[in-house]
Amino acid sequence: MPDNDLPMLEGVQYRASVGSTMDEVRQQALAGAPEFSILLAETQTAGRGRRNKLWHSAPASGLYFTVLLRPQVALSKLGLLPLLVGAVMARSIKENTGIETQLKWSNDLLTLDGRKLCGILLETRIEAGTAAFVLLGIGINVRCQDFPPELNAAALEEFAPVNRKNLLKTCIANLKIAYQKFLENSEFALQSWKSHANNLGREVTILEPNGNSWIGVALDLDPSGALLVQTTSGIKTVYAAEISLRNSLTPLGQAPLDVA
Repeated sequence: MPDNDLPMLEGVQYRASVGSTMDEVRQQALAGAPEFSILLAETQTAGRGRRNKLWHSAPASGLYFTVLLRPQVALSKLGLLPLLVGAVMARSIKENTGIETQLKWSNDLLTLDGRKLCGILLETRIEAGTAAFVLLGIGINVRCQDFPPELNAAALEEFAPVNRKNLLKTCIANLKIAYQKFLENSEFALQSWKSHANNLGREVTILEPNGNSWIGVALDLDPSGALLVQTTSGIKTVYAAEISLRNSLTPLGQAPLDVA
């Protein structure tokens, strides 16, 4: 597959290299750029994921882009956007390449063997109690490359040929449709994510930002998108944590739960 399969796409700004597409689009948003302004870069020198982790952005090897949104919804619903976007990316990859993927809470897109294919970063600017704008940063690993081992990453091209321009067009088209459905009914984001989830009804390890670690069973999502986890002492609500599946599919010595 040639490296030049990302010619200019209508409605998408293109840069050969930037520090971070999030930083670039943030400045555009502050200057009044319209909703669905999109910036795509062939490489990022300071790309980042959640908790300021480095996002590996090798030149001409992925899709690294940021989308500007200006959603008129309650602040409590904004946390659903990464769930929605994760589901959109899973659907778009399947439609465009035939590759099956799975979603890990809250928004990492994985191969079926558990390696990371796509990450999503959300940044919200709040003004006067409402969202002035939302930035959605999306990174999809397309080309095979030497990922640092600690990333446990994979590339789409390991499984099927991929044309980056065609995949990008599919992602954007599907995102616009799904976003409109979300604005009409935020429940759409929850159902979309659940249709691709890999951990509901399964035993998981929860690693909290403060370093605490515990085990439970991922039951469901609450209306805000937080993860509801069954423990021996009751149901806990998880708003931010690293989640990993455990080997056992039978939770806490009980029969598997029906979460359909």
